[in-house]
Amino acid sequence: MKITKRQTVVISCVAFETVKIVKPIAEIGADRVYLLHWTKENGEGDAGKNDKKKGGKKGADKKNKDVYAEFLEEVCRQLRENPGIEPIRVKTEVYKFAPVLKHLVEIMKKERKDGNDVYINLSAGPTTYAAAGMIACMMEGAKPFSIGVKEFMVKEDAFYENGKPVGLAKDVYYASELPTFPLHRPPEDLVAGLKTFQEKKEKNHSTTYRKMIKDFREAGLITKRDKSKDQLQSDKMYYRRHFIDKWLLKGWVEEDGGVLELTDAGNMVCEVF
Repeated sequence: MKITKRQTVVISCVAFETVKIVKPIAEIGADRVYLLHWTKENGEGDAGKNDKKKGGKKGADKKNKDVYAEFLEEVCRQLRENPGIEPIRVKTEVYKFAPVLKHLVEIMKKERKDGNDVYINLSAGPTTYAAAGMIACMMEGAKPFSIGVKEFMVKEDAFYENGKPVGLAKDVYYASELPTFPLHRPPEDLVAGLKTFQEKKEKNHSTTYRKMIKDFREAGLITKRDKSKDQLQSDKMYYRRHFIDKWLLKGWVEEDGGVLELTDAGNMVCEVF
């Protein structure tokens, strides 16, 4: 039997912090680190381009510098030095709830399936990331923690020290694990059915009972049960009770005059799961 060592995984978000991210990772003793981050569309930032245009003068045009990328590179540099980890970069729109939750759930689900301990730093990054992180933890059994700031960077050149990115926090306390409460993932068949329904709506295809039941049968979401009755009528009742009624109850769809439309919550469920 192959015995796999249980690993410690830490997830964090990089925006305008360094110490808040690096120090707890070193203290926890992480084996693997995921960094959710966002940069400008050009990816690498345009600081270098501006430096060349200005004759090589470093930081000649701060307004055009990709600050996100600058902080990300500094965090990665520090992690490589101590504790000696090359982080896994996950580029996503950290200020948007749905894509952040999607990435967090995917990471946590994979690592937890492998039997690893997963921790997530909720103190570094925007509030949308923190909210998504807490929800993901409650669904996937990961462990959230927060970081108290011991010393802030409050001075004229905020966030920087000796020309290097530091962030709002200059020093921090030990990581404090936060309590969580069980939160179940939405049923897979309800989500799969909703995504099928969403796809039909987006393509302006028919979503009548007969059409949807045909697609649900092909997807294995509706199977033959009682052959002694009218199969189509039986399937209509099942589709209504098991899918439509539950979508309505969860607020994933709205019904007006017999016409179903996805709500914002329903579209988010399709995007995340």
